Parts: sequence; structure tokens; C-alpha cells
Amino acid sequence: MRLACADYTWPAVDHRAALDLIARLGFAGVDVGLFAGGSHLRPEHLATIGVERLAGQVRERVETRGLVVADVFVQLADDFARYAPSHPDEGVRAEAVRLLEPALDFAAAVGSGGVTVLPGIAHPDEPWHESINRAAGTLGAMLRAAEARGLRLSVEPHVESIIDTPGRTAALVAACPGLGLTIDYAHFVCAGATEDDIEPLLPHVRHVQARGGAPGLLQASAAENTIDWARMVRALTHVGYDGWLTTEYVWASWRDCDKVDNLTETVCLRDRLRAALSACQDDTSTPAAGTR
Repeated sequence: MRLACADYTWPAVDHRAALDLIARLGFAGVDVGLFAGGSHLRPEHLATIGVERLAGQVRERVETRGLVVADVFVQLADDFARYAPSHPDEGVRAEAVRLLEPALDFAAAVGSGGVTVLPGIAHPDEPWHESINRAAGTLGAMLRAAEARGLRLSVEPHVESIIDTPGRTAALVAACPGLGLTIDYAHFVCAGATEDDIEPLLPHVRHVQARGGAPGLLQASAAENTIDWARMVRALTHVGYDGWLTTEYVWASWRDCDKVDNLTETVCLRDRLRAALSACQDDTSTPAAGTR
């Protein structure tokens, strides 16, 4: 496992400065955000700048700083509903697949091994399983488009989504064979789930995002955090995960995610993950002390 940092952790500076900071903090990789209306790079830039040109710019910025692209995280709209894979309108779902394709081309061109997308939302006027089944169909089409480009596709379970609990997440994975997970423990812990609840999902994990979390807190400082990082690393090691661990503090008013010092918390979490990784490497047969 290697450590990466999300470029969208630093929205107050331009993209080059964000990458400078990530490199200076000693990370090996970067998660590139493509968020409609909400990151340095946006899906609409793929049309206005062009996929090849934008990918070339990003690749040059990343490589000259000694970094690699760990993941590309795509959000096609600035809300969870507009292009949700679970949307009731078949035309909207087809449009979501079409809009994702340039982002997949971009991800392949910058050397990312995969792409993360959002899973969609549950619709209140129908049984939950109907929304899940629609989402699974749309995500299956997205998965096939990703695989055609040599990419893996995963969804991030998150609060307010169709897979806001470990149990619902397991149901979606079962309904869409081949779909991976981008796991951020904080989304589950915020809603009251425990590590025991989360760990059965780990064999399906393609990518890992990390930030402090606690019951009722989607983004928590190190002092408030209740996630046991050493346990998480040991559990990932046990299932053979050898991908990236990305620190993913964000700065947004949603869910009070603007209440922590991103720089300090990123450095603190980086050091805790390094310690957890070192403990696993030193002796994988002996449980390491909890690092919270």
C-alpha cells in the first residue's frame, strides 16, 4: 500500500500549488477530482479544453512533481440526484453513461488504474430495491465502458446515498458483479456503523480514502476521530489489498466539512497511516497497537 492525497483537499489554491503541497508532504500519489462546479478540474473542462490536452497538462504537472495519479473521482453534477445511476428516467441514466465516457478517456490518458463514481440515491416513492436494481444496471454499463479502456470502476458508499450502510453496499455489489468499492470509513462511522460492520466489504475494495470520522461527524479532527487506523490497515492487508490509501480531507460547508484544519489533519493522518503500515510490515502476525 502507498499513500496519496486528494488534490481537492486544497481548493483555495490553484491546481499546481495543490500538487506542490502534496509532493512536499511526501505523498507518492494524487487522487484527481473531476467534480462539476466543485474542483480544480471539472467534467466540463473535458469539452472546453479537450480530453487529450487536459490529460497532457495534468500528466505533466503530476510527473514533474514525482507523483502518479492514484485515482480519478468523477462527479457529473453538483448534486446527488441529477445524473444518479438510480434515476427513474431511462434517458437520464443513459446520459450519465455518455457523460462519463470522456472522463474515462481522461483517466486512462493520465495513467490512473481506475475511476470512482457516486452510486445514486434512493427514491422515496418506491421500494428501495427498485432504486438499487436501476443503479446496478447503470453502473454495469459504466463498468463495461471502463473495462473497455483498461480501467476498473468503483462506487463510493456515502451518507445520503443509496448505499449509506454496509448492508446496502453489499447488496449493490452483489447486484453488479465486477463493481468495486472506494471505501471511506468516515461515511459509515458517521452514521453509527462499526469496523465489524465495515470489514466484510473489504474484499470488494478497489480504492481507499481516509479522513477522521466519528458518530455524527463525517469529517473529524484527530482528537475527535474514532476510526482505528492500525486495525483498518491490518484488515486491508489480511484481504490482500495492495492499492492506495488516500487522505481525503475536504473543505466544504456540506456536513460541516469546513470545521477542521485540512493541512494539520492531513499531516497528522499521513503520520498515523505511515505508522500503521510500518507496524504491518514489521510483523504482520502480531496485531499492532491501535493508532487513533
